[in-house]
Amino acid sequence: MDIRYLHSEPSNFSAGLVAGQAALLLLISLLIAAGSWLLRSDSLSWQADPTTYDLELSAPLVELADALILFEEGDHLFIDTRPDAAEAAETISDAFILREVSFDNDLLALMDDVYPEDPILLFGNGELTGVSNVAARLQQRGYENVSILRVGVNGWKKAGGLVSAPTILEAWDDSGETP
Repeated sequence: MDIRYLHSEPSNFSAGLVAGQAALLLLISLLIAAGSWLLRSDSLSWQADPTTYDLELSAPLVELADALILFEEGDHLFIDTRPDAAEAAETISDAFILREVSFDNDLLALMDDVYPEDPILLFGNGELTGVSNVAARLQQRGYENVSILRVGVNGWKKAGGLVSAPTILEAWDDSGETP
């Protein structure tokens, strides 16, 4: 075998032509991906349904029917954990506010009304992870009887539960003045 046959002919392609073809292929791929993304229906929910998924929540879930009974009995304290609870138009009647973002200040404001031995039912807007985070923080501070309402305020209202305008308690600072 002759060694000159092992070498191929010099290529007629320039670097600019190869780069242009690569860019064209990339553009076509992006267009196909964008088109398929736009045409595809959203098959995944942004909220995990506890009946479908085994969620690891910090406290047990309470069904709406059971929560309505607990409310009527008046033994449980209902606590709204929604980030915008103080500005919301409605919440469960007589509920306290304990938001995740201002947890320490809100808990300080509740110290005269909520005790570690009180049965507490936390609720939010139906999204359970934020409520579970508040439950875990309460448990870390010695609150043992904490549970989570499976539905949010809208589910409560649809079921005929009483709602009212929220009331926010403010913590006193060291000077004795409200913030």
